[in-house]
Parts: sequence; C-alpha cells; structure tokens
Amino acid sequence: MDHILICCVCLGDNSEDADEIIQCDNCGITVHEGCYGVDGESDSIMSSASENSTEPWFCDACKCGVSPSCELCPNQDGIFKETDAGRLLSLF
Repeated sequence: MDHILICCVCLGDNSEDADEIIQCDNCGITVHEGCYGVDGESDSIMSSASENSTEPWFCDACKCGVSPSCELCPNQDGIFKETDAGRLLSLF
C-alpha cells in the first residue's frame, strides 16, 4: 500500500515534478515546495521523501533548532517560516 503525502499548507495531495510534496527529515511535516516557498532546483532542499533525493530537507523551525512559537500569535503547533530577522511566524 502506497503512503499518500498531504501538504500541511493547502491540504492537497497532488505531487508533481514542478511542485513536489517534500517532508522534513526531522519533524516529518509535509509541504508542497511552492506552498512553503522552496526553490525546487536547489540541491539543499531535497527531501528523503523524494525518490530522486540525495540531500536531507529541514523545515525552517528544525533548521533553527528551536521549538516553534509564533512571534505574532500564541500558535505553537503547525508550520512555521523564518523571518528576515531570524524569528518564526506561523503560517496558520
């Protein structure tokens, strides 16, 4: 039985070469490259969830090595992006 990955941003399950669903190799969060703002051409973003990947991919919270907490709201769960100032913002 195949494991279906769902993007935690848009809740879609379509994964195409141009907009692949990738999975964080630390926390396991799954996102479309486009929904999360990942450049699909960069070798540093490839996830172990991809059949063609060789490099691990980590979400911004895991790259920062912090337990997520949004700078603008009380959200402590979900998907986070790093700001230009190095802080985390919740996408929800």
